[in-house]
Amino acid sequence: MDDEEPAEPSFRIRRAAQLDGDMLFTIWWWRSVEATHTFLGERDLHRLAPGVRDLNLETLDTLVLCRGDNKPIGFLTLTGAHVEALFIAPGWIGKRGGLTCGVIF
Repeated sequence: MDDEEPAEPSFRIRRAAQLDGDMLFTIWWWRSVEATHTFLGERDLHRLAPGVRDLNLETLDTLVLCRGDNKPIGFLTLTGAHVEALFIAPGWIGKRGGLTCGVIF
């Protein structure tokens, strides 16, 4: 996944599709959690990864945040009106993508 960004990023929101599963898992687990959950060691990340992947975000009520070229850089997962998860690829944190997800929701 390329974290390069344009000077003024533009975002798109779309529903998750079956083909998004691996990318959503990568953004969630190997990018966001690895960067922000410093209390988890490398061994913990690898041990927990299969159970996390089995959640199949693409089958839940998940909105995918994409760059202007439609490459996923984050997602928002809902249960009814409750936000279950909001994860953004580390290179895109602070670029207003999370706000974009919140406005759509």
